Amino acid sequence: NNFGPRFGFAWKPFGSQKSVIRGGYGIFFEGPSTSANAASLGFELSGATSSPDNGVTPAFYLRNGPDIAIGKAELNDAFGAVPFGKRASTNVSFYEQNRRTGYAQHLNLGFQREIAHNMIVEVRYTGNMSRKLPTGNMQINQVPIENAGPGNAQVKRPYPQFNSVTVLSPTIGSNNYHSGTARIEKRYSGGLAFTAGYTWSRAIGDTVNTNGGLGEDQTWQDIYNRRLDKGPDALDIIHRFVWSSTYDLPFGNGRRWLADGLLSKIVGGWTVGSIASLQSGGPFTVTTSSNTTNVFSAGAQRANLIDEPNLAASERSVERWFNTDAFEAPPAYTFGNAGRGIVRGDGRVNFDFAINKNFYFTEQRYVQFRGDLFNSFNHPDFVLPNHTLGNANFGTIGGSTDGRTIQLGLRIVF
Repeated sequence: NNFGPRFGFAWKPFGSQKSVIRGGYGIFFEGPSTSANAASLGFELSGATSSPDNGVTPAFYLRNGPDIAIGKAELNDAFGAVPFGKRASTNVSFYEQNRRTGYAQHLNLGFQREIAHNMIVEVRYTGNMSRKLPTGNMQINQVPIENAGPGNAQVKRPYPQFNSVTVLSPTIGSNNYHSGTARIEKRYSGGLAFTAGYTWSRAIGDTVNTNGGLGEDQTWQDIYNRRLDKGPDALDIIHRFVWSSTYDLPFGNGRRWLADGLLSKIVGGWTVGSIASLQSGGPFTVTTSSNTTNVFSAGAQRANLIDEPNLAASERSVERWFNTDAFEAPPAYTFGNAGRGIVRGDGRVNFDFAINKNFYFTEQRYVQFRGDLFNSFNHPDFVLPNHTLGNANFGTIGGSTDGRTIQLGLRIVF
C-alpha cells in the first residue's frame, strides 16, 4: 500500500513578472534497513578459544582445527529459557514479523518577489510529517510500574525466563517538523553576491535522531506509556540565521577603479567572502544516575521536575548552565515526571571569513594567495552540560567547540 503521490505548482499571480508562488506535496518512503549480525540468536554456531599463554603460542593450528565442540539446542519456544524462578541467562532480540515501511509527507508553500535588479525576497513554509519510522531498540521485558516494589522483580517480568527481550528498531516512531523561513538573495552583480535567511522551526516526535543534532534524545522511559517519549527532537533548533557573501573589491584589472598601472597590481585582484551562522541550542533530558524503579525499565529513569529548569542567558555559566535545583530524585519504584527535552543547551555562533588575491602575469597565468579564518572571533560554543542527577558534575559544562583556525594557501595557475 506504499502509494506515493507527488504534486507541485508554480504560479505568477495575475501575470506578474516579479512575483511567483510555489508549492508542493509528496509522500516519500524509507528504504529497508538490515544488519547481517542482528537477531541471530539460535541461528548461528559459534565458539570461542584463546591462547593459553596470552598470545605467546597460538590458540590452535589450522591443520588441527580448534578443540571445541559446538552444538545447538532445538529451536523451539524454550530455546535459551530457564525454569520460572531460576536466574535468567539469555538475552533475546528480534525484528517485528510484520515490519512496516516508514514514510514522510513533505509539503511546502512559498512566495518570492524581485525587489530590485538581481535581488529577491522569499517567505516559505515547510512541513514534514513522518510516520512508522524505525526508532531505537526497545526492551519490552519490563515490569509494569503498577507492579513495582522491592524484592525479586525478575519473576514479575512478562518473560521471566529471559533477561532483556528487545525489538530491534521497531517501526513505531513519528515526528512532525514545521518551519517558516524568510530569505533575501542578491545574485552576482557589481562584484557582490549574498544570501541571508532566518528560519523558525519546531521538530517534535518520539524517535531517536542524532545525526547532526545539537541536542540529545532520550526515549524509552516506560514502554507502557509512550506518551512520555514525545518531545523536542535532537534536531529541534528553534531559531537559525545564516549569511554568506562574496565581494570582489572594485580595484584592478577588469574592475571599476585602477584598472591598469603599477598600483593596479598591488591593490587589485582582491576578493573577500564570509559565512555566518547563528542558532539556538538543542534540547536534552535530565535523568538519574541510578535507576530505582526495579522494573527493568526500557530506558533511563528521569528526574522529578519541581521548578523552572532553564536559566536566563545572563545567569548561565559553565559551572551552572541550568537550574539544578529544579530537579530531584523520584521516590523508589516510580518514574520521574520530567519531560523529554525540556532543557536547552548552548547555541552556535560562528563567523568564517576568506580573502584571496590574484597576481596576474598573463590572463591565463597567475598566482593566487588565499587566507581562511574559521571561527574568526574565537567564540566558544559549549557542548551539552552534564545532565545526570546525582553526578558530581551535574549542570556543569565539560567542553566546547574548536577555537579559531587560520589557513593560508598559495596556488599557481598556468
